[in-house]
This record gives sequence, structure tokens and C-alpha cells, in this order.
Amino acid sequence: MTSRNLALRRVSNSLSLVVRAWWIVAMCALVAGTSAFLYSLNETPVYRSTATLYVTAGTDANTAAAYQGSLASQQRIGSYAQLVLSDSVLSAAIRDSGSSKSVSELRAMAEVKTTPETVLLKVSVYDPDSAEAAMLANSISAALLSSIDSLERPPGASEALAKATVVSPAVATSVPVSPNRKRYVVFGIIIGALVGILIVVIRSRFDNKVRTPDDVKDMELSVLSVIPADEALASRRFGPDYSFGATAAAEAYRKLRTNLSFVVVDTPSHCLVVTSPRPGDGKTTTAISMAIASAEDGKKTLLVDADLRRPTIDERFGLAGSVGLSTVLSANLDWRDAIQDTEWQSLSVLCSGEVPPNPAELLGSARAVSLFEALKEEYERIIIDSPPVLPVTDSAVLAALADGVVLVVRSGTTKTTDTVSAVEQLERADAGVFGVVLNYAEASNGVYSYLYEYSRP
Repeated sequence: MTSRNLALRRVSNSLSLVVRAWWIVAMCALVAGTSAFLYSLNETPVYRSTATLYVTAGTDANTAAAYQGSLASQQRIGSYAQLVLSDSVLSAAIRDSGSSKSVSELRAMAEVKTTPETVLLKVSVYDPDSAEAAMLANSISAALLSSIDSLERPPGASEALAKATVVSPAVATSVPVSPNRKRYVVFGIIIGALVGILIVVIRSRFDNKVRTPDDVKDMELSVLSVIPADEALASRRFGPDYSFGATAAAEAYRKLRTNLSFVVVDTPSHCLVVTSPRPGDGKTTTAISMAIASAEDGKKTLLVDADLRRPTIDERFGLAGSVGLSTVLSANLDWRDAIQDTEWQSLSVLCSGEVPPNPAELLGSARAVSLFEALKEEYERIIIDSPPVLPVTDSAVLAALADGVVLVVRSGTTKTTDTVSAVEQLERADAGVFGVVLNYAEASNGVYSYLYEYSRP
């Protein structure tokens, strides 16, 4: 895999994580947006009142003089803007308005703006009291006019060289400029969504569950098939329904059957152990479905319930569980007398028999070796349902009797560490792990969605 493909894969995985955990992102965005709105309700409203002044310079009426006067006015605008916030102007405004505010307080409340290439000057005041803001803005404007007149009038002259005129006095407004609740809510939603995405990413870093085929490949294991999450499978004794054609689950098990035929081409695998790292991963359902898929293909198939600790296959098929593998191995019963037929013509079952006190010893006995050698001569495909790998050693013992192992992991439940430990334990027993069946995979990851499309009439 090239670095570019690896980067694209990481981006794709990150996007998939966010999509799968969309509710976390949505919840964080909702909480943050609501909190921002409630916070804005508790803030004191602030009103802004603005007075607009027009600055002129010179009194000549000819065009050239008027143009020069306009340039002079533009040059003065910057100085007048600084003059607005001067101590002298603000002190005069406070004195004339009768306000109790200090010069520093009024300076913090006032704002002056100029428009480039114009002779307009805007004086604004922010205050929780709209009427107070308008009064102070007009007082500052009046104080500025007086200051400009005294500064621009030469000694003994009847007119000033420049003057300012209030063209739009400040008025009280009913709409506050702060808080801007819409902006608060939008920012809150954006920040909340970002926090949600961060939570999802961090959560995924510490998530050691196997969820997608890529997770399996990261452990350097082959993905034999991906079985879709289907609640109907739990209610069916025999796994997916093959009678109605290409259902998603049925096609997934047929794909598993096909992939297994390519695992070892030169020496076809007749006997397979189906196991899982821990209980609850779906190994028994997988073993049953593999056996049915093999029988459907016309192969003479035997399903062996080698889970001598918690056998369930007899109940799933409605067969007699008192006679089976443990009986053959311990009571010297001929295996042919323990085989039971099923409703599938090519499928037979060897149940577990009575639960023995020493399952591992029975499965590791010389009689077990002879039994499976005889079964391999009789059947084209043998599927062995064994106990989970990590709790007991039975699977490792059975793996020595079979041609290979199919490991079943449940998407979103089986831990990566358990999967790796199970594989290592099987490899220490010289068992060949053919690959992994990713069971109960969510449809949202799209890894088997083509099965639904294929199944449509």
C-alpha cells in the first residue's frame, strides 16, 4: 500500500468513524448551542447609539478651492478621530451631560470610526441604557464641535478654517447590539460539533474492538467473509434462510464457502475447526451456516459438535444429544451409529453426546485421531464447532486434528487483543488459521452492501 493510499484510507476511516458516531457529534452540538443560548439570556443587553458628523474646511466657493478644502477635511479626519477620545472632549461631554461616569469609563464606552476618502466621522457610545448611550454620544459630538471651533479659529478671525456639523444625531434604539444570540448559538453549535468530532477520534484511538475488515487486515489476518448484522439470524436455528435465494447473509456464507476453496488450492481443506476468541461471537451459527452452505453445494458434509462443555447443535437441529462425539470417544461406540441425518440430504450431524468431565483429554486421545481420520475418508467436508480459544485449550487440541481453523469475531464486540491472543495460541499448537469471519457487521460501513443490490429481482 502506497503512502498516498494509506493516507486516503486513514481519512476514509476517520470519516466513517464520525458517520457511525454521528449522534455524539449531534449531541455535543446541541448541548453547546443550547448552553450558548442560555448564556446569552443571562448577559446584560448593551445598546449602541451613533452620531454622524460632517467635516468641512475652507469657505471659498470656486471649484479649485472647494476641492482643496475637501482634501484638507479628509486630512483632518484622522486628527479629529483621536480628538474624540481626548480628556478635554470627554470631560466637557461629562460636564455638559451631567453624567456620573469618569473619563476612563466613558473612553471605554465610546468608539469613533471614519470612512476612507470621505469627510464623515461617526461617534458611538455603548451602554446598557439606550437613552444614556444616545445622550452621551450627542454630548461627545457637541464637545467635539466646540473643540474643533476653538482649535481651527485663528486669533481675531471671525470664522474657523474647518468645522464639523452633526448631520445625524444619536437616537435611542430598542435593539441591543450585544449579546448577539444568533451568533452565540451558531458559534456554540460549531464548537460543540468540533468537540464531538474530537471525542469520536479520541474514543476510536482507545477503542480496541474489531469493527471493520480493515481492523482485521491491520492484524495481518485474511478476511474470509463479512456476515451482516441480521436480527433474524438469532431467531433462526439454522442461520440464514437459503430457500429464498440471494439474501445478504446467505450470500455472505456462500462467499465464505468460495473463499475457503481458494485458501489451499493444492491440498483442499476437508476438515475445518470453527472457533472464536471468546463466547458470544457467533461461532456455532457460523459453523452451522458453513455446513449448510457446503451441503447446498452438493458436498457430503458432516457437522461435528465438539464443544463438549456447552453443546447446542443438538437443540438447534432437534436431534438426540445424549449420543455423539463423547460417546464414541469414551464408550467405544461405532461412529456410524452416532451420526444423525438432517433435513438436508447431504448434511449429517455428530452431536456432542453427554458432557464429559475431561473434554480436553478426550479430544486429545489416540481414539480421537483415529475417529477424525475415518471421518475424513467418509465425508467431503467436515465442519467442527469447537469451544472458544481463550477460556479453554480444546480448540488448540482439535486444530491438530483438522486441516485448518476459521476464526469468528463479532464486529464491535470482540477485542483486538483477544483476537491476536487467540491466533497466537492456535499458532503455538501448529494450527493453520485460514482467516477471519467478521460476524454481525453493521450495514453502515458498506462492506457488504453489494449483497443487497445483488439480491434484488
